[in-house]
Amino acid sequence: EDIVLSDLNQHIVHEIKSNQSNKDLFHNHNLDIKTRILLYWPPGTWKTLFAYALAWELWLPVMHVWLDQLISSYLWETWKNIRKIFEDASKSNCVIFLDEFDAVAKHRDDTAELWELKRVVTVLLQYIDNLNANNILISATNHYHLLDSAIIRRFEYKINLWILDKAALIKLYAVYLKNHIVEAKDLKRLAEISEGMSWAVIRQVIDKALKKRILETDQDQEKVIDYLVVEILLYQLKFLSDDLKKNKSQIADSIKEIQKITQNK
Repeated sequence: EDIVLSDLNQHIVHEIKSNQSNKDLFHNHNLDIKTRILLYWPPGTWKTLFAYALAWELWLPVMHVWLDQLISSYLWETWKNIRKIFEDASKSNCVIFLDEFDAVAKHRDDTAELWELKRVVTVLLQYIDNLNANNILISATNHYHLLDSAIIRRFEYKINLWILDKAALIKLYAVYLKNHIVEAKDLKRLAEISEGMSWAVIRQVIDKALKKRILETDQDQEKVIDYLVVEILLYQLKFLSDDLKKNKSQIADSIKEIQKITQNK
């Protein structure tokens, strides 16, 4: 329940679950269902948690593989490792979760990459194309821009986990603050000022704010929001200060709001 998605990503997940539930029906109509999902965006967007949560929803075990650990100095060893993953997975219904996907699936036109590694991309493409119907493939990367275009085209679903619209942010705060008295207007305010922040960062900010509140022995439930607003603004100030001239006005506004809140505590 900690995972909150944008409306677009929720629609994608619903479609995946529906297709899996009706797999036999589609098979009877000679329709092949292959589920290949690419999760991307920077660290802190909980790609791993998403993969395991989806597997749990589908009642499937997870074969979690870190591709960066499969690369060998010997080309044939890397090929062998990739082949073993897909052959072992094909023996049962499961989710193949390829983490650090960009370690292998890089652009083949990248002049900095070794010729041997480019051959590995070709081998990987073959296994993705021939994915067993029993398996769901989920790949995760922090570096979407490094992936080979042919690899990207193989994935029916590409999920950008950074996308958290205002509605998703409101739901996220509602989940994390369910044990606290928080009004709808406060959730809306938190969503507005935390636009662009990832799941993980928001969770860290909430934990930090609640710890400060406990240490200051402030048990006034209404002030939970004040602590959160201050922590969010402080987090954002770290990045705004990188370009002081450009963000001078926004920095001043943030400091004023922080001062106003802290003076009223």
